[in-house]
Amino acid sequence: MSTTNPTQLKADYTQPRSLVDWAFHLLNSDVRAINSALILLAMIVLNGADFMGADPERLVINWQIYMRLAICGIAGSYAIIYGGTALEQLYRFPGMLVLAFGVWSLICTPFAMDPRYSIAAVVSFFTAIVFVPVAIDQLGKHRFVVTVLIGICIYTAISWCLYLALPEIGTWREYISLEDAVERMGGLGHPNTLGLFVSAGFVIALALWNDNRLRLFEVLVIAAIWVLTIAFCLSRTSFLVAFIAAGAVLYHRARTREGVASISAVTLIIGLIVLVLAFTGEIDDLWRRAALAFSKSGDVSELTTATGRTEIWLYAIEQIEKRPLFGCGYGCARFAMVDHSFHSHNLVLNAGLMTGAVGMALVLMMVGVIFARLFNPSDAYVRGIAVLFLVGGTVESLIFEPAPTLPTILFLSLLFWPSERKTASKTPTPQIEPQH
Repeated sequence: MSTTNPTQLKADYTQPRSLVDWAFHLLNSDVRAINSALILLAMIVLNGADFMGADPERLVINWQIYMRLAICGIAGSYAIIYGGTALEQLYRFPGMLVLAFGVWSLICTPFAMDPRYSIAAVVSFFTAIVFVPVAIDQLGKHRFVVTVLIGICIYTAISWCLYLALPEIGTWREYISLEDAVERMGGLGHPNTLGLFVSAGFVIALALWNDNRLRLFEVLVIAAIWVLTIAFCLSRTSFLVAFIAAGAVLYHRARTREGVASISAVTLIIGLIVLVLAFTGEIDDLWRRAALAFSKSGDVSELTTATGRTEIWLYAIEQIEKRPLFGCGYGCARFAMVDHSFHSHNLVLNAGLMTGAVGMALVLMMVGVIFARLFNPSDAYVRGIAVLFLVGGTVESLIFEPAPTLPTILFLSLLFWPSERKTASKTPTPQIEPQH
């Protein structure tokens, strides 16, 4: 009788692969997994893309909006038809929080600043609510994560092509005063959006490497692209958030003897440098020059006020006080914040701005669930993406876009992520035939 080597069997489950290998692995999957992967890629790449360099101050109905609505419609229809038992997660905690937020957002639409715009955004959000748990169920955890990473790579590659070949579309001109402007790489969208995409890609690649699912060389390539893209799109927040999230992914490695020794050495070196600078009186001048270098305008106050976000938060709170129950409508933050960067630059405040106190409370509970999952010791993806939202959500709105794309997909994936116990119960244990 044929025998199976247990060591080889284990290697088949844990062997690192390249992204190309993973792509072929996805193509060799069953039909439903392939369908879920293709829809997921479309939501990540196309829903977040702007091929026309649209003016954010003007809302124009064009073919791109119809395309996004079509993608959302396909995603929702597919999930409802083929979702099966995966949709039952909507009626269990914490999925019921997401469903409750969607229902409340629908209730708020008659009171929205633009009810038609809001109802379209809410319906699109519902398609993501039903599709994400189905995609995780049909793809499995690792294939879902790899598909997201492939989508990020495609988005980033197209953004670089637009920036280099069609700068009129790929470059974002940001006015920092009435006369002065800074040109930032935007690619398929806003520079901060691109920064979030590449930062999430770096964290996900690091998590896959940590789980022995991706080769180190490819992680280093993705890290180099991350640094280069951040440098051109000038998204300092994304860089800082990704750096902290990377620490969450790799924190357990720091608990080894080598990790402790490395961290102690680096800390000692930094401490000695700070002491020398302090005794020589150079530390104040160094801080001033560093702050000037990191600010886009050359004004240090840009950093101490979080690039003007403190003023935006105060204005957002004023708008919430004007509409405390129903808010301005899901997806309608752009109308309420038209003179303040079109959103509140805070995840929880943005929820309150759009859906009032009830919506804000539901999102706070979701954030609490994500915070609890930060302490999952066995899943590097969950730790990294949780930090991405917990830290990044303090200074960026991140989710609840009119057409759900990468941030909303990642946020929902944290809430619908299967526990180790559920995964183990669904994964059949390979039978090893005894030798005679």
